[in-house]
Amino acid sequence: MKQNEFLIFEDLKGVAKKKKEADRQSIGIFDLEQPPKTITCEEAVERVQAFAPRTNVDAGLVQNLRKLNRLRNQLEHYAIAADEEEVTKILSPLKDDFTEAKATMLDAARRTALDMDSLFRRLHHEQEG
Repeated sequence: MKQNEFLIFEDLKGVAKKKKEADRQSIGIFDLEQPPKTITCEEAVERVQAFAPRTNVDAGLVQNLRKLNRLRNQLEHYAIAADEEEVTKILSPLKDDFTEAKATMLDAARRTALDMDSLFRRLHHEQEG
């Protein structure tokens, strides 16, 4: 699957201008005084499911991301005190999910690299022969 980091932005209209501005200032796009807005976790999952349908998005991961997003909203908008145990309960499975997803992606990348290497070797062999 090809990566497209621009899929994280809420509105692509002004992103190119902001990227040029950040480059001109030699800073990251999120270091701008008014950085572009990004999508929510739920929107990110929806985009992955829509644009990379072969990517398996675990239902448990989605559920934990939603819990984490609700907690973040409560902390940000209502200034509540977070229950450390609840936060830990939500974050622990996410760590495992991300670790597993990373291993799966690395394995897929490794297999793709081996397939490409094999293909290039065959093509090279055919050109010599």
